[in-house]
Amino acid sequence: MKMLIEECWRIYKKHKEEDFIVKPSIPILFFGDSEKYFESELKVITVGLNPS
Repeated sequence: MKMLIEECWRIYKKHKEEDFIVKPSIPILFFGDSEKYFESELKVITVGLNPS
């Protein structure tokens, strides 16, 4: 999990000054219980864009 978080922040920092990044913003990796998600056989990922 720590590697996933570090990779997300690395990508964000690499691109945070690009025009397509909403400012101010930060990466939101997930909502909910991450431990139960990783324990589950079935995994569903939803991608969304905050319209703000």
